Amino acid sequence: MLTCTDARRLLSQARDQKLPTRQRWGLKVHLAMCRFCRNFGKQLDVLSEIAHEVGEEHEHGHEYDHDHEHGDTDNAHLSPQARQRIQKRLQSQAQGVTERPSDPDDP
Repeated sequence: MLTCTDARRLLSQARDQKLPTRQRWGLKVHLAMCRFCRNFGKQLDVLSEIAHEVGEEHEHGHEYDHDHEHGDTDNAHLSPQARQRIQKRLQSQAQGVTERPSDPDDP
């Protein structure tokens, strides 16, 4: 049986690579029983969506303040509007998610 720490690590790894069958099944079983790790997976989905949106906006030059004063266009910062939108999205995802009790298997 996977611990929550193992499950969170596998959820993250699964975004970058296909997990071996045994790990994939172990994760599915853990997620079926653990709402906290399911919520963690949903939060990863939201963060991934936001990162994708921010990346697209950056490609199109929207919602970023650039440090033109120093000629540094590679040093882009989120505009206040983009920061607020991301913060609202994260808060709406967090609503209804209760604080996770400590896992005796987690360090």
